[in-house]
This record gives sequence, C-alpha cells and structure tokens, in this order.
Amino acid sequence: MKILAACESGGHLTQMVHILKQIAKIRSNRINIVLVTEDSTRTRNQVDEVFSKVYLLDMPKHKNKYLRYLHAFSPIVFLKVAKILKQERPDVVLSTAGWVSMPTFILAKLVFGIPTIYIHSWSRVTEKSDSGKILYYFSDVFIVQWSQLLEKYGKKAQYFGGII
Repeated sequence: MKILAACESGGHLTQMVHILKQIAKIRSNRINIVLVTEDSTRTRNQVDEVFSKVYLLDMPKHKNKYLRYLHAFSPIVFLKVAKILKQERPDVVLSTAGWVSMPTFILAKLVFGIPTIYIHSWSRVTEKSDSGKILYYFSDVFIVQWSQLLEKYGKKAQYFGGII
C-alpha cells in the first residue's frame, strides 16, 4: 500500500509523523509512505525515516494565512502536485491539514480518483479549521479528534477519540 501524506511543516507534520509511525508498526514493511510538504528549515534538515520519499513545495514567506491559502490555489502549485500524484500513484492521500493539503486533496479526488482521508488537528477543540472547512467536501473520510466538532461539521465527520 502506498500512502501520500500531505501537510504543512510544524505541528501538522508532527501529528502526521506520529500517526504514520503507528500505522507503520501495524502494517510493518507492507507500506510505502511519501510526503508532500512545504519547504522549510525543518523539512530540509529533519525528515523522519517513516517517509520513503519527500517532496517539498515552495511557499513565499507570507505571515498572512490568507495569502498562504491564495498561494495554495496557484496554477504552479497545482501543476507540481499533479505531477507528484501522477508519478507516485498513491492508494490513498492522508492529511493533517495546512495549505499543502488543499491542492493535493482537490486533485486527488477530482482528477485522479484517489481516496482521501482528512484528520482534523488535535489542537482544534471547538472550532473548524480553515482547511477543514474546505477539505470536508473533498474528503472520503473526515476524522475529528474532539466529539464537540461533530456538530460543527456535517454527517461525514467521524470521531474515534484522540488519535494522538
């Protein structure tokens, strides 16, 4: 099985690594995990061994989150992500959020027909996340880590307790 993990660096990547290490323990060597994330000091210098390959996407240094999301929808980013999805042909795309997950989920779902799983950030206890508001509609499985978020999202949201 090949998983393509898509998330921003920082807390989203930390959650992703934790989740994937648990999956890798269960599936042992029958799993191949590829990461798509943003180019940052952390991702350039400290990528976890759970990933067989890492793709880094450029992000201009925007402090404003809306400019970051605008960049996520740029044609250049969509073309880069489409090339990665075509080359890797994952069985599933998994995300713990962030701007990187938006073009990845949209292309995976609408162009490549790849199943998508979104795991809402553990740090979001009572409010929807920006990426969750959009990717709810592009997710085959949408997981929240706090039960109170079930009523904030729709029927697709599932709660299994805290994952991390």
